[in-house]
Amino acid sequence: MFNSTQMVNLLQKEGKVSNTAAIQAVSNLAKSANGARVGFELTK
Repeated sequence: MFNSTQMVNLLQKEGKVSNTAAIQAVSNLAKSANGARVGFELTK
């Protein structure tokens, strides 16, 4: 688990330069992810 601040920043930058509605929607949702934590599950 890690703080999502860097991921949110990346999504917001991508949303500014993208013409894709889906990426812009994810970027807008990411703005409200204050203090969220993100993690990945790796499997073989």
